[in-house]
Amino acid sequence: MALLPDLITLFQTQGLAFIFKVLLLVLLFVYILFNFIVYSRVRALNRTIYLAAANASSFLQFVTLLSLLLAISLFVATLVIV
Repeated sequence: MALLPDLITLFQTQGLAFIFKVLLLVLLFVYILFNFIVYSRVRALNRTIYLAAANASSFLQFVTLLSLLLAISLFVATLVIV
């Protein structure tokens, strides 16, 4: 029965905040992985399929790279803040 008081103190303010922070970092890491997969797929499609406008494919690759870099910077900022 000694385990029950430890669980109660875990879900109080500090324990709940820690669980939320860890969950947030895990979700951000999964988002970075998703962005990396999208970026690699866009690069592969740009090599395979030639779009009518060369500007469109380079713009699409730039947007996906920007999204990946923003996700990584958000993760690093969260690590610094937390």
